[in-house]
Amino acid sequence: MWNEIQRRLISFCSHPRATLAYRTKPFVVPHLQRWHHHRLSREVALDFLSKRPPNAIPPDFSDLWFLYRTVRLKRPRIVLEFGSGCSTVVIAQALYDNNQRHPGQTGYLYSIDDQRYWADVTTATISPSLRTVCEVWTSPTLAIEYKGIPCLRHSNLPDIVPDMIYLDGPTFTTPERKIAIDILDMEEKLRLGFFAIIDGRQENTMFLRNHLRRHFTFRYRIWYNNTVVTLVC
Repeated sequence: MWNEIQRRLISFCSHPRATLAYRTKPFVVPHLQRWHHHRLSREVALDFLSKRPPNAIPPDFSDLWFLYRTVRLKRPRIVLEFGSGCSTVVIAQALYDNNQRHPGQTGYLYSIDDQRYWADVTTATISPSLRTVCEVWTSPTLAIEYKGIPCLRHSNLPDIVPDMIYLDGPTFTTPERKIAIDILDMEEKLRLGFFAIIDGRQENTMFLRNHLRRHFTFRYRIWYNNTVVTLVC
């Protein structure tokens, strides 16, 4: 125990140029996970987690709480998710709760997965009530080049104009191919107020920052390791 405290103390003091948030993150994140698990469990029935296979990526409760809270506050009508999983259930629950609270609200989620196995896993975890506000699509990716940059593009997407995108997929096919180009493809159709949440995926974030033509703001949130991208004009 003492050795671990010493290690963290040395790590904290050895980054004089890092922000305070960066230096304190190893201490704070475990507590945030517990707190966000508690908050989320009051809004979402988490028993669906037991239906996921042992080799599934463990839930990040801070990410899931951020998604739930954001969807409840911003009330998007059409959500497009790349990479199905725990987030699919949480986003669907937030949309369902919005629809119940605001009569006439028609929030709906299209979740896209490039692997049929994981799409089927996610579908099996969605309760009957939440299936009224979401559907899971399987859409394999195509390896392409964009201005000499190795990219991925989904082969089949619903004909929609999303108000929100959650980017946590597709699966990386090779170490050098870590960029999904789908947001760039639909840029011209997006309406003012559109926003995207990019979970990690720094290469994809930088690509969009460099190649999106309209005016978007990019806000990185260190506690959630995500970037919120908002269309402003």
